[in-house]
Formats: sequence, C-alpha cells, structure tokens
Amino acid sequence: MSREKTPIDLLPPKRRRFVSEYLIDLNGKQAAIRAGYSDRTAASQASDLLNYPNVQDALSFAMKQIADKAQLTAQMVIDELRKIGFANMQDFMSAGADGDPVLDFSRLTREQAAALQEVTVDSYMDGRGDDAREVKRVKFKLADKRAALVDLAKHLGVIVERSQVTHITQAATPEEAEQAYALMCALPPPAPETVQ
Repeated sequence: MSREKTPIDLLPPKRRRFVSEYLIDLNGKQAAIRAGYSDRTAASQASDLLNYPNVQDALSFAMKQIADKAQLTAQMVIDELRKIGFANMQDFMSAGADGDPVLDFSRLTREQAAALQEVTVDSYMDGRGDDAREVKRVKFKLADKRAALVDLAKHLGVIVERSQVTHITQAATPEEAEQAYALMCALPPPAPETVQ
C-alpha cells in the first residue's frame, strides 16, 4: 500500500529541491542557487518560484510538518511574543527609599523571565584595605519589545505587508473576484446593482 502523495511529491525535481533548500534559511535567492539555478538569475527565479501556487502549497505543507514535528503551535509563538511585547521594567525592579532602582528577581515568574534577553552580574571590590567592600553590579536587558509587537500586529492583521501573496485554489464568482480586487486595492467594495 503506497502513501498518498504530498504537495512536495507533486513538484518537479528542481522545484522540490528549491523547496527543500528554501526551508533551511527562508532565503529565496540562496535557495535557488543551491537548487541549481543560475547565480545570475537566482533572485528572479526565486521570486517566480515563490509565486507558483504548487510551490506555495508545498512550502505550507512542509512548514506545517516542521511545526508538527517540533510540537509547535501558532498559539505558543503568539504567547511568547506577548510575553516579550508586554514586559514591563517594573516587573523586575522597584524604587528604593533613596529613589535608586533596586532589582529583585526573587519573585520573578516564568512568564516574566521569558522577556529577559540578558542578565550580567559583575562583582568587584571597591576601595582598599579595611575600607574595601564588595560591589555587585547587575545589568539586565529585555528582549526587543518593538519587534515582538510588530510581529504580533502582523499576525493579527493590524499591519499588512504588501509583499504577502496568497492564491485562490477554487474558482471565484465575478462578484467575489471584484470584492477581492477591491480589498487588495483598498477601494470601497462596489455598490450592489439594483434591478428595476
């Protein structure tokens, strides 16, 4: 008994290789070169390939397979971006009696820790002899909040990149095609025709 063919199996060998190479680093030009396309035309070949519906289907299928294998869901990614995007410095420090910041990581939750990109502790002796005292300097850095918020906004459709391309796999009625075109062009949809 043979398994059902996947969208990847349905591609010609060179396109199949392009899909495989593209999944390595999501770099179309480099994927085209590694798949055997000419260095000189690799960028335009990659652009063309990424617009072919059968290549898009194969990439979608492969990316879902990768996510399934990693047991990764879109919700997990969104949750992590949310932790970074909505992290607040006050979760990690408070003001001391003198107004200076005081760090307290003792009650740090796993969710708050997810937003930390770096924590550095430097210990050194300040002064000499009997006056010497140990000083600890703690520096922490939160992950890029802006980038996380931009990624969330893109996912939620608040920000739409013009380069996003989708394809229709089933026939649309003329009215549906007109509405889709109006949406793409950010034009108001046509008024319905009235029969007199």
